[in-house]
Amino acid sequence: MEIEYELTTEDMMRLNMFHAAHSPTVRHSGQMTTLAGAVLIPLVGFIIYAFERKLSVLVVFVLIDILWIGIGPAWWRWELNRRLKRMLVEGHTPGSTDRCTLTIEPNGIITRTGKVETSLHWDAVEKIVECDTDTIIYVGPMSAIMIPGKAFGSASERQKFLQAVHQFRDAADSLLAG
Repeated sequence: MEIEYELTTEDMMRLNMFHAAHSPTVRHSGQMTTLAGAVLIPLVGFIIYAFERKLSVLVVFVLIDILWIGIGPAWWRWELNRRLKRMLVEGHTPGSTDRCTLTIEPNGIITRTGKVETSLHWDAVEKIVECDTDTIIYVGPMSAIMIPGKAFGSASERQKFLQAVHQFRDAADSLLAG
């Protein structure tokens, strides 16, 4: 089975944000950033209070801290999104697309873009994730094949594709086990 699609910067952003939202390491990093702010903001307030001896300074910094605890996680997602976008457009013309061809067959997966052709055996596939609009085939902790939902003409085409992927992968797994 072969499908052709265009992979845009927006598609890659969705892939990276999905991965970040489900990565324990990235989530932990965001939580630590929020926690660090929640500790440092009142600490600065106490330091300033030690010199000024004004209770209003403590009140202001406690209010800022409460605000930070509320908006810190949203700020982290915004900052991550901003950095990912900047990283993805480096070296790419904004709005540019990569034409991709993905072929699945009993032996594995073949992906082709204008410059690269990659062939993977089914045992290289770590997991297959179906999110709302896209399908992601992970072939390593930092490597994945993304098939945007727009690559399929209908939901039934996507389901047929996913059934074939699971069938080929399960058949390869049973050969390895047997």
